[in-house]
Amino acid sequence: MDHKNDKKRWSTNEGQKVGHWLSIELDKPKLVNGINMNHGRSKNDYAPKYKIETSLNGKDWQSVGEFKGTAKLSIARFKDTEAKFIRLSILEKKGGYWSIHELDITGKEKTQKTVSSL
Repeated sequence: MDHKNDKKRWSTNEGQKVGHWLSIELDKPKLVNGINMNHGRSKNDYAPKYKIETSLNGKDWQSVGEFKGTAKLSIARFKDTEAKFIRLSILEKKGGYWSIHELDITGKEKTQKTVSSL
């Protein structure tokens, strides 16, 4: 995360709901092991509890875990998993939107798909 563009963001544009989700497609299958979500200026627009799932085809999903969100920066770490698709879903809501200013996907490979300004 470079925190250079804190003015753009992805948002639900409505109050959080259990089941809201965000899906990311990587350019090819990669070995991934974490997600960093920067909530930037929207530091209170985080999901207090969310799950991460991965898929190789966008249809068959495997859970890699449930995680707690925090204000400003939510960090999730899980065991190395091969994925082409990653889905984040809200399990517990709080008031406000769900906003992400930057999202980094971590893994073993040097060429990572970094999504900013979703």
